[in-house]
Formats: sequence, structure tokens, C-alpha cells
Amino acid sequence: SNERFVFAGSKTDSETLLRFDPISKEWASVADGLPEAFTLQVLQSHGGLLFAGIDAGAASGLYVSPDEGDSWQKTDLLGVPVSLLVRGTTLFAGVRDGGLQSIELGPCE
Repeated sequence: SNERFVFAGSKTDSETLLRFDPISKEWASVADGLPEAFTLQVLQSHGGLLFAGIDAGAASGLYVSPDEGDSWQKTDLLGVPVSLLVRGTTLFAGVRDGGLQSIELGPCE
């Protein structure tokens, strides 16, 4: 979740990433920019950014949304992220098959 919305996804149902707005009390799909067929592995919010670890074959990777899930862009992180942690301005990602990668985020608001 972030300050306004609650996010939910499923590791078993493909193409499922939803956002709940407590004001309107409605769920909406927020998968624009994500691969057509994917499985959500991990979701993390930080400083106005939302990160999703996506398993989608060749399109697998870490995706970031600057607008609460309205749009997504793939980052340069390799592998399928299964855990995420932000410390300071660095995002650490544990990837499937072992390994740890990091991305410098810079200032996040």
C-alpha cells in the first residue's frame, strides 16, 4: 500500500495487479505498461514510486511506476525480483536463482 491506495496482486493468477481506492471503494486494474502475460512476484512502494517484480519470460524484471500504477516502465535490473528492500536511496532486489542486485534511486519524494 501507499498513502492513498491499497495494491493487491497474485502469484498464481496471471496478469493480476489491482489498486483499491478507499474513497471510491473501487478496485481497478493497474497493468498498463506491464507485459501482457505476467505473474507478480513482489510489490514495494517508496517515496512516490511503486516497484513490481514481474515474472514474464523474456519480459521479466523490475518495473517502476511513478504515478501510483497508472503506467509502468521496465528498469535495467536483470532477473526476476522476488524480494525488495529500500535503504536510503538504494533499492536492493533479491532475484530468483540467487543473487542480489541494487539500483540507485536518487532523491524520492
